[in-house]
Amino acid sequence: MKPSNILVVEVDGKSVPKIIDFGIAKATQTQDVETEQTVFTRLGGMVGTPGYMSPEQADPGILDVDTRTDVYSLGVILYVLLTGSRPFDPRQWKTKPFDEVLRQLREDDPPPPSSMISTDPPGRTMAEERKIQPQQLARSLRGDLDWITLKAIEKDRTQRYGTPSELAADIGRYLKNEPVIARPQSTVYKLQKYVQRHRAMVAAAAALVLLVAGFAITEFLQARRIARERDRANMEAATAKETADFLVRLFEVSDPNEARGKSITALEILDRASGRIETELGHEPAVQARLQLTMSQVYQGLGLYESSVQLAQRSWLTRRALLGEDNPATLSARSELGDSLRSLGKSDEAESHLRAAVEAQRRVLGPDALETLMSSSRLGVVLYNKGDLKQAEGVLRSTVEGFRRLGQPGAGELVSALQWLGQTLRDQDQREEAVRVQLEALDLARKTNGNDHPSTLSSLDALGLLYWDLGRLDEAESYLRESLEESRRVLGADHPDTLTTILNLGLVLTDREKEADAERAFRVVLAGYRKALGPDHAFTLTAMGNLCSVLTLQKKLDEAEAVCRQALQGRRRTLGGDHRATLASINALGLFLRTAGRLADAESTYREAFDRRCRVLGPDHAATLISMANLGEVMLDRGRVEEAAQRLEVAAQKARATLPTTDSTLPSVLTKWGRCLMMMHRNDEAKATLKEAVNLYEKTLGSQHSRTRSAEKLLAKVE
Repeated sequence: MKPSNILVVEVDGKSVPKIIDFGIAKATQTQDVETEQTVFTRLGGMVGTPGYMSPEQADPGILDVDTRTDVYSLGVILYVLLTGSRPFDPRQWKTKPFDEVLRQLREDDPPPPSSMISTDPPGRTMAEERKIQPQQLARSLRGDLDWITLKAIEKDRTQRYGTPSELAADIGRYLKNEPVIARPQSTVYKLQKYVQRHRAMVAAAAALVLLVAGFAITEFLQARRIARERDRANMEAATAKETADFLVRLFEVSDPNEARGKSITALEILDRASGRIETELGHEPAVQARLQLTMSQVYQGLGLYESSVQLAQRSWLTRRALLGEDNPATLSARSELGDSLRSLGKSDEAESHLRAAVEAQRRVLGPDALETLMSSSRLGVVLYNKGDLKQAEGVLRSTVEGFRRLGQPGAGELVSALQWLGQTLRDQDQREEAVRVQLEALDLARKTNGNDHPSTLSSLDALGLLYWDLGRLDEAESYLRESLEESRRVLGADHPDTLTTILNLGLVLTDREKEADAERAFRVVLAGYRKALGPDHAFTLTAMGNLCSVLTLQKKLDEAEAVCRQALQGRRRTLGGDHRATLASINALGLFLRTAGRLADAESTYREAFDRRCRVLGPDHAATLISMANLGEVMLDRGRVEEAAQRLEVAAQKARATLPTTDSTLPSVLTKWGRCLMMMHRNDEAKATLKEAVNLYEKTLGSQHSRTRSAEKLLAKVE
């Protein structure tokens, strides 16, 4: 049997198959095996159509052919009906000997019908004719139809259906969604067939089960939520009572029986509270950790950073043991610890804690949660303090945008992030944007917190420092004095923030050539920082460097050298040799040595500063160019005019090409180059260069600035 021997006719409106040529009577000629025509072998007398011929028909040694041969032919017809192709591609037989064709029929296993859809072009055509995708057709064949077809065309006839009626019965089972006998009868398979036969009943039963299960789960979750809320409320109530009782005991210190006539300060109360937290709340670790963190924040606000770090660390460790590493409360304590370490000047430890906190908070709370953004802002500050300005800028910009999206809940924290972003931009010579950012921070601080809030005072101070850097000394001094007056009243004269404002005011006084006033300011700040922060804190070393510079200007050389070298040693020890603050200290030491007339030492020191800045910052950075000019100037002092001229001319050319006219580094380099031209008696060039420097100084720093007047004095000499 083969498709060309089967017709389908319509009888009484029903399709009925008719077999028009059953059996083989006689083969008269050999035909192309690619067709469905009968062929024979002249030697063996074998007849049949390869592709529809069963393996036993293809074996001359098998004589007892029975009805299972018809099952095989029907199986091939079913295969063609499903896929559009035969199990074995007859096109391959054109080039093969006939005995190889028969061997393939006897020995090779045909592929499942479903696999032919994606690989055989007739299969794709079948899918298109049925108006479905090949993948859909393959899925519909995969399973029962694969099993039925492969059982019908099994090489071993003992594994086939015994009769065509058995094949028909199995196809009938498939059509009625009953288990077919061709497939292994697993429990899962039988269940699937049951579901297919009784879809409506099973769907209704499943819906009922889901409804009951959903109700039960909802009730369970509701009960658990109520129990959890009850437990949380009870714990909060117990915590609140324990906290209230603790505070009552704390303020018993003001009782005459406790004070015994002594005046008790707020700091003494805080210190006593810290001790009691450790001794009296050991049985309530949650309350203890909360109060430790609160006390840490209070100590940090007072500038008592050692105590702040100790309490924050205890709170973090307690919460980690009690609540777990990634609990939001634990992460909050870790962020506070990182910020306290930053204030104490331990930047590496601070960065480690803050990076871990930010990563976990992003995962647990989300990137735009207030706590996540606060930790990110603190990380940006640490990166700024470590001199990684590019990374700090990226972190702070991202944090600022996050606070903007958050709106009012993050307004207070946005002020701090803007201040530090402004400082980062200033240190990268992006001064115009820095001014806009700092003005925004000040305006937001005043609107959010009022005129005397510490964040407002910090904004005033940052803006004053920025205007000093721009040479706008009147505005700088105005903002700094306003900040200083309020800081002394609100924070106290010894608070680190107040001392920082005095330090910045000292810079303005130096540039106004009020060196004696600046020296007094720097001495006050240095003593205060040493007491509050310790000798190696970054702020202490900054005050030391500024004192070195003003002592050098006043020719107080013995003390200046000791202070300069102490500042440089401290920065090398704490920040490393390539930090921008360390490089500034090397430059300050070079200035002292040149002022003291120790020109050989000055040259080697300036050369170190230039080489390091060239490597770390790049050859065209403003700080690198000023170091190159300094090195050229000391060569000029030593009488090596030609060598000095080479360096100074290159520095001047690069400064003109790369630096904006608003950068005060440009006129500084030009002034040194103009002095060299004077020494070389190139007076016209010197005059033009110095005039250019004076004009630029007047635009950037103002006519009353000390550097402007120094350039004017040189110009007067050449004129």
